[in-house]
Amino acid sequence: LGYLVVNALFALAYLAGGNGIENARPGNFLDAFFFSVQTMASIGYGAMFPKTTYAHVLVTIESLIGLMGLAVGTG
Repeated sequence: LGYLVVNALFALAYLAGGNGIENARPGNFLDAFFFSVQTMASIGYGAMFPKTTYAHVLVTIESLIGLMGLAVGTG
């Protein structure tokens, strides 16, 4: 449940930054949410990827949180 909540919060943050995700439908929560899942899980990007400095900063923060969550979970 926590994983879904954190991804939803990051999705809202991506939406707040405007059109920062390439190939995502503007204002579409599900596109932003699934982009967040790809980022946090280090799956890699396919059709959607960050295109603004704002989105790149969020990706950096979210990637760090994802790595820390994995490290804590396995530790």
